[in-house]
Amino acid sequence: MGKTYLIMGKDGTTTDTHGQMQYLLDSSPWVEQLPSESQCQASRKRFQCKDLNTFLPSTRQMAALSEGPQMKP
Repeated sequence: MGKTYLIMGKDGTTTDTHGQMQYLLDSSPWVEQLPSESQCQASRKRFQCKDLNTFLPSTRQMAALSEGPQMKP
């Protein structure tokens, strides 16, 4: 199964020759691997997952993010 990442940086999108979205990254983006659903069940990740489940929906309204599995606290 693939991994899901949150990538934050300067705004800037473009498309390739097939019309697929490409995101331009400069030298200072923030990249964070999102925990899997099973990792969210572990007590050490529960608070992180709870915060992410609050943060990500509001962020998706402002920017395009890859849809990953819904993380449960």
